[in-house]
Amino acid sequence: MRSVKLALLLALVLMASTATAAGLYLNSSEPGCDGSDPTVVWCDDFEHDATGGTSGNKWYGLNCDQAQAGGLAQTKGWCGTIYANSYIPNSVVCGGQGAAGSSCAATSGLLPGPNPDNTGNMGDHDAGPASGGYQTLYFRLMIKYSVGHSTGPLKTLTFNKWGAGNGGISIGGFGNGGGPWSMCPVQDCNSLGFMNPQNTGCAFGSNYYLCQNQNRNLDFSSLTGHWLAMQLRVTMNTGGGQNGVYELYLDDCGVNGLGCTGTPTLRSRFTNVRWTPGSDTIKSIWVENQSPPPPDGPARGQQWYDQIKVATVGPIPFVGGISSDRTAPSAPGSPAIR
Repeated sequence: MRSVKLALLLALVLMASTATAAGLYLNSSEPGCDGSDPTVVWCDDFEHDATGGTSGNKWYGLNCDQAQAGGLAQTKGWCGTIYANSYIPNSVVCGGQGAAGSSCAATSGLLPGPNPDNTGNMGDHDAGPASGGYQTLYFRLMIKYSVGHSTGPLKTLTFNKWGAGNGGISIGGFGNGGGPWSMCPVQDCNSLGFMNPQNTGCAFGSNYYLCQNQNRNLDFSSLTGHWLAMQLRVTMNTGGGQNGVYELYLDDCGVNGLGCTGTPTLRSRFTNVRWTPGSDTIKSIWVENQSPPPPDGPARGQQWYDQIKVATVGPIPFVGGISSDRTAPSAPGSPAIR
């Protein structure tokens, strides 16, 4: 009888742990995002809220201060901006507006947003359940810019060496827009004391950028209204050395997001990046849309985000066609018994 009770207790612990992990990290119906693939550490298709339902907010629902006070399980692990509260109720749009046949997509709202930093909805999220972070990650995001979106400098993604809620740029970020941002889209944080020695001469102020260097540049500023499959691989340097890796995969998937087939297209690859002065790991990723004040900004238009998938190996394949009849992921449960 005791062995039966122990087995039952273990099963309950595993169930609670799995439900909690699903609530924080595995919120997508895409294959591999159900816990069956151990290399997949985070997914979000913005079809379900933190309880697994479809009626509530499907991005973060609470700003970062509120979410941290009650625990990030309330927001599927997202620590949303504190500067766009008026946008939160409409941070996800549904009804055939997602990528690749899905219903829902997250949105920045109309930019510039209602705050001094010219941002709309945005938020950061721990990169995965590993408390020590990750040495290598592939991050895939479907992103669409509204027709006529301005091409001024605009941040899009940021990788950080600290957990969600800390903000800042401690590793590097992806930006786009006019001037060198169009061809040199990834910041190497020279302004913070970090510099990639292999930069190709593209400079913007005191910051240096990792450019598209595979002789197959894609100027996505002309692809407004299209879903883009954007994927970044970051491998951290060790011991402050210049042995980090950066790769950018970028493809035009068309108006409905179904136009990408085959394998993702490599646009940029560097193998001697000094991301940070020490031996740090990737602990969070920030989906953002901050733009500068005049004369370079602010950016004007709207962005949509969908089909996040993060893995320790890659490149991650394109998302296939998605049926509108989808099964909700497991709802987050009680914290695992320790």
